[in-house]
Amino acid sequence: MCNQVEIVLNNERYWDERWLNYFGQHQIAFHFTSSLHHAILRSIQNETPDSMRSNKNGDIYDIIVNDICVGLLLITPDDNALSAEISIAILDEYSGRAFAQRAIRLYLSQTPYHKIYGTVYKNNPCSDQMNHVFSKLGFHDSPENFTDRWSIDIR
Repeated sequence: MCNQVEIVLNNERYWDERWLNYFGQHQIAFHFTSSLHHAILRSIQNETPDSMRSNKNGDIYDIIVNDICVGLLLITPDDNALSAEISIAILDEYSGRAFAQRAIRLYLSQTPYHKIYGTVYKNNPCSDQMNHVFSKLGFHDSPENFTDRWSIDIR
């Protein structure tokens, strides 16, 4: 079985219970608040789910392996449109297989931004793994009080 990773732009992705449960279980990693959780749950229950895009300029990529969506890349551009933050979500049943690293590498090869950064919260149970991923991909660490802020210059 080939485990080739693809990223597919999907700005039409809306919240559903699967992703809501994932972000709820990993709320520390994403600073996903209970009030946001409840608001999204209400929108799903009312059959009017919100877009998963962080803002109108952000992008969402499905991470596809063997025709299965195993995770998401969430891109949030800064106001200057030259840099963007990258967040990654890999479903638990697919973690530990280097899908995050391969998806980020693929995104970096095609990004229009000059700088990409990611934030890893120190109280995130997966912080060691994410710090390893960013380091291995050539990101540079700028430790702050409660986070490790990684960045890489593309151009």
